[in-house]
Formats: sequence, C-alpha cells, structure tokens
Amino acid sequence: MSETKTITATALVNAMREKQYARIAELLTAEGEEVLQTKGAQLVFPAVDAEGNDQFIRVTVEVPKGSRDGTPYDGYAEAEAYKAEQAEKAEKKAEVDRKKAEKEAKKATPKE
Repeated sequence: MSETKTITATALVNAMREKQYARIAELLTAEGEEVLQTKGAQLVFPAVDAEGNDQFIRVTVEVPKGSRDGTPYDGYAEAEAYKAEQAEKAEKKAEVDRKKAEKEAKKATPKE
C-alpha cells in the first residue's frame, strides 16, 4: 500500500512565498540591483532619490490569509476599494483646488 503525503496549508503558503521572493530577487538582481535579505521574506536594495540622497527600497513578500472569520483574502476587491479611495481623494483635492482658485481669483479682482 502506498502512503499519500499531505502537504499542510502552511507549507503550501511558505513554498509559494519563497518561490515569489526568489523570483523578485532574481528580477532585481538581473536589473543590476544589489539585493539584500533582511528578514525571511523581506529584501532591500539601495537607491538614490532625485536629489542624490542614498535611500533603500524595502520589498516584503507576504501571502494574505483573509479574515479570522474564514473569509478568504480577495486581492481584486482590495484593489477596487483602493481605486475607489484614490478617486475619492482626487475628487476632494480637485474641489479644494477649485475653491482655492476661486478665492484667489476673487482677491485678484479689483473692487469697485
């Protein structure tokens, strides 16, 4: 009789995370970046900002599990929520900018 090995959910997640981590590190290294591992699934690489200051970019690879009530993580839903949030912020900013421009225009208009 053959014995079937069962892979745990944790082992599956760990394997997926490790595979994607290696893939990201390989892509960055191929682009000439110096990739440094700082934690199990976290890497950093040096970068220079627009003013020539040395900085680091940190990338963390994680596999979200979802909520404690058993609802699985939905990346599509999170992306849509983020998109809507950004659109709302842009709308509010546009309104603030419009009011500011109206106020400035009012100040610039000579009084009679």
